[in-house]
Amino acid sequence: MSKKSTKEYLINISRNCYKHSCNYKFAKHQELGTQKHKEGVITVLNWVNELCYHYLQEEQKIQSDFKKHLSDKQKVLSETLSENEYKKGIKKGFKIVEKIIKNKV
Repeated sequence: MSKKSTKEYLINISRNCYKHSCNYKFAKHQELGTQKHKEGVITVLNWVNELCYHYLQEEQKIQSDFKKHLSDKQKVLSETLSENEYKKGIKKGFKIVEKIIKNKV
């Protein structure tokens, strides 16, 4: 059994909260509780859904920041190292990382 990614985890929680909130919003009978009870449940489900959205946005920001740090480091090394085998290896390493990112994203 593989562990879900953070993104999958948050999306799953968000979908389930939405599904349950719809049940409570559109329930016409008292089976799910009084109107005030249903409003309380919906409040929590909406709050958790918003929290999931917030953390999904944070996850996107992490990916963006990660790529920026890679780019900045690549630029610094490219400008500061003299042309030699080590610098060629650095360039090759960054090309490998770029391919990995493109294949995973």
